[in-house]
Amino acid sequence: MFIHHAASRILIKSFTAAGVFITFGCSLVSEKPKVNLNKIYSKAAKSHDTEINPVIVIPGILGSNLIDSVTQKSIWGVYDNNYINLKKPENLPLLALPLHGTNQSTTGIPNGALSSIKFRALGVPFKQKAYANVLKTLGAGGYTDEDLTYSDVNWGKDHFTCFQFDYDWRLSNAENAAALHRFILEKKKYVQAKSLELRGVKRKNVKFDIVAHSMGGILARYYLRHGQQNLPEDGSLPKLNWAGARHVDQLIMVGSPNSGSIYAFNDLLEGQNLIPTWQRVLLGVNLPKFPRAVLGSYPSLYELMPRTRHKPVLNNADDSVLDIYDPTLWERQRWGIHNASEKDTLAALLPGVTSPAEREKIAAAHLRRCLSRANQFHRSIDRPATPPKGLRISLVAGDATSTSRQIKYDLVENKRIDNDFRPGDGTVIRSSTLADQRVGADKPSIRLQSPIRFHRVTFLPEEHLGLTTSQAFTDNVLYQLLTEPK
Repeated sequence: MFIHHAASRILIKSFTAAGVFITFGCSLVSEKPKVNLNKIYSKAAKSHDTEINPVIVIPGILGSNLIDSVTQKSIWGVYDNNYINLKKPENLPLLALPLHGTNQSTTGIPNGALSSIKFRALGVPFKQKAYANVLKTLGAGGYTDEDLTYSDVNWGKDHFTCFQFDYDWRLSNAENAAALHRFILEKKKYVQAKSLELRGVKRKNVKFDIVAHSMGGILARYYLRHGQQNLPEDGSLPKLNWAGARHVDQLIMVGSPNSGSIYAFNDLLEGQNLIPTWQRVLLGVNLPKFPRAVLGSYPSLYELMPRTRHKPVLNNADDSVLDIYDPTLWERQRWGIHNASEKDTLAALLPGVTSPAEREKIAAAHLRRCLSRANQFHRSIDRPATPPKGLRISLVAGDATSTSRQIKYDLVENKRIDNDFRPGDGTVIRSSTLADQRVGADKPSIRLQSPIRFHRVTFLPEEHLGLTTSQAFTDNVLYQLLTEPK
């Protein structure tokens, strides 16, 4: 599942019967040599050279904490003491977004990048690292963690040029592009003021480098092309003006599903438990479930689905391609938000609507809108386009793990029959990170065909979140950010 694959390695490595984390360190081979990143990059990191751009880290889906703006309690990210119990149906609207066409609003707001997720099992608090490695390596401003009070690189005491962009990952990436634009303008003024205060330097044309993991890369790509434009309501495409590129020199995408992931489709169909039910019950782990109707309220998750032209879902009866963006197919098969098991969840999400038929009607309208606008979003970022001179777009991706690319579906039994696996990172296949348009073509060419003009592509034998903890990733990213000639 997309959310499961993106989050499971954040949450739980292994439980013993008593609910204790264990690590086996025995090995018959010597450890790999470790790069002394501080020795290589500390001089550049502490440099006051204005040629080194400030950096923005953008996490992927689930990668920002969410809190209730009214109570200040955690909705997602912290499940030890001060959190809202999402097992109670009346609290489910806090985890979901309001369904389109209703007059409801959400009180959930982002509250910092998810450096680690805290939860409780058997009454004992645990913590798993999420983006801690990226944040500490880049010396991200505002990043503090009692277990990681150091960085791999000495950035100096007056370091102020790395920022975490926390955002509501449930919203459309097109909508979050406007939030990113506001964030960039705010941080640009901050960098200019700090440069003058601490270094006596007036920086007029501040540009940023962006390091974006998973869905964060999709958001950043949309922003580069379209700036703060949202998707037009008439179904047309936003103007391709490269407005965001005026503020960005370099984008480094890490494991980004540029052509989607079949796991996003699976999550929308089936919902998601981040851990098995038996562990939740036996070990008393207080992590939320994501029912189909809750996930179905997220426009972002539809935008992470694969393209129909790449043939991700086939009819098991005749191998014909199923259009997973056809709302009538979802309604006929009772997929996702239409599933009969979601009646109680829909009732919780729409407390002011007493009629089950009316709730179903609202859910159907929301689904149609999300599918249509996801298709619109894909067309906007899939258009071949030549980036402005000087803009560099790089990719770090995994290709050593068998990853589902295509499924066969039995429409009569209404169940998945088979999976076709390809090289990837366990969540995103290699060809999706490349936005490879040869997938599904009758006579594909030998050379890559992609709407993205890459400055560099690096493949690592790592899983989706493991990419951010890889020493090879860290070394190469620091080189690109700190010492590579422009």
